[in-house]
Amino acid sequence: MPDQDRDGERIVTGSDGSAWYTTDHYGTFHRIR
Repeated sequence: MPDQDRDGERIVTGSDGSAWYTTDHYGTFHRIR
């Protein structure tokens, strides 16, 4: 959305089907799949 700050939460997926969650914009990751 325009003019709205984004928080640090992300879900990143790997080519091997893994999925990782971060709350601090890629500082630390937690594997979720």
